[in-house]
Amino acid sequence: MKAKKTMKTFICILTVVLAVSLTACESDNGADDTTSPTVGTEGITDSSTSSVHMEETKPDIESTEPEQEPTYYHAALCGAVVTEQDGSPRFTYVKKCESCGTVQSGSNTTNATGGVLHGSFLCFGCKETQQFEIETTQN
Repeated sequence: MKAKKTMKTFICILTVVLAVSLTACESDNGADDTTSPTVGTEGITDSSTSSVHMEETKPDIESTEPEQEPTYYHAALCGAVVTEQDGSPRFTYVKKCESCGTVQSGSNTTNATGGVLHGSFLCFGCKETQQFEIETTQN
């Protein structure tokens, strides 16, 4: 009989300790409660008295390292030659006939951040309609 009473007492104590532990670990979830202290990573919990001792902490200073911008690569798959690219979305290309090899006069400048640019043009050399594709990728 005494063993059952001791076991019940033990289970009650464990339940209370578990409830206190869960309450102490509960996150704020955006509640605007200014009366309760905020426990930082340096807070020390004393389990015997269930109180929290706060240590002076300095706020984390955000990294001053700027976020690196992506670098873009432009590659002509067919019907064109990429003439200028500097790692930005902007690049310059010329149209080139796949049949006769004629390079069109003048260049084209455009922006692309990803995918494949499709187009067509009329070759001045062989008078055939040609397709071009330029693929853009980023790191």
